[in-house]
Amino acid sequence: MKHTKTLAFASAALMALGLAGCSTPASAGKVGDMDISSGLYLLMQLNAYNEAAGLVEDTSADVLDQTVEDMPAADWIAEKTTENIRRYAGIRQLCAEHGVTLSEDDQTQLDTLVESQWTSYGDYYESNGIGENTFRLALEAELLAEDLLPAIYGEDGSDPVDAAELESYIQENYTDLAYFSLPLMTPSYTFATEEQQTQIEELGKKAAQRMQDGEEMGKVAAETVKEAYDIMEMEYTEDAAAVQTTTVTKLGDSVAEAVTAVFETGEGGFGSVTDSTSVVVFRRDALSSPDSLTDSALRYMKQDDLDQLALAAADEMGVALDDSARKALSVKNIKE
Repeated sequence: MKHTKTLAFASAALMALGLAGCSTPASAGKVGDMDISSGLYLLMQLNAYNEAAGLVEDTSADVLDQTVEDMPAADWIAEKTTENIRRYAGIRQLCAEHGVTLSEDDQTQLDTLVESQWTSYGDYYESNGIGENTFRLALEAELLAEDLLPAIYGEDGSDPVDAAELESYIQENYTDLAYFSLPLMTPSYTFATEEQQTQIEELGKKAAQRMQDGEEMGKVAAETVKEAYDIMEMEYTEDAAAVQTTTVTKLGDSVAEAVTAVFETGEGGFGSVTDSTSVVVFRRDALSSPDSLTDSALRYMKQDDLDQLALAAADEMGVALDDSARKALSVKNIKE
């Protein structure tokens, strides 16, 4: 199955690693018979550090001088690093048990990701003790995890999710949407004044009410968008008033205010909401293709369960990280 993977740790935000001293241990220990190289340990530690940086009270202050979830940040990062390593090893073990390997499409994607990231950041990684092969292994594990999930929880998996439960989950967390947008920013990046924004927000509310009263959406869109363009002193074209359709979900780490407003509106209802650059006027519709959302929904639904399976698999293998190596690979060496 071909799908796009999201690899959080491959982002530029996780590229700020530095090592002090000239002696780096080759290994940080083992999980079962699996060696955990120093480079892999450092990458997993950096993931933990960046997660901690997003949880501290003062993001402008030194992370290690603060607490995370009522723990000293360094202790929290140490525990999270171990968890990240356990998950990595567990994913590898579960893939071996379930016969999950990368498809040709996955392998091509892996090659592309590694080439792209290494072209941009390879010199920096190498100067800080992380080799290209280590980076590839970490990316590969994330791609494998994406394929492992349906191998366990999919329709033909070893522990399939109940079809009715998955269907209910989709209906609860996804919806179709028809909408048009009223601009709060010009093409030259001039934002609406407070007065202009108030006027356009009122237009959006009136448009939603007109449609609720039975007026046709296309007609309301054309008239309302033109009024908004006039307020913003922008040149109006008919294309600007086109009604668009999409499918939205309330699943994920952060849900936009517009999405929240959609799900607070009953199916078939209308509303308007302000986002950063526009006022969105919408109609909430029934899902037209719920079957197309199965893969997405399954991943949201079972990702936590997969992570727990991986952690349990690693614990069964036996986690034996080397304390002296961990001290040499101290979180205090990370540079922002």
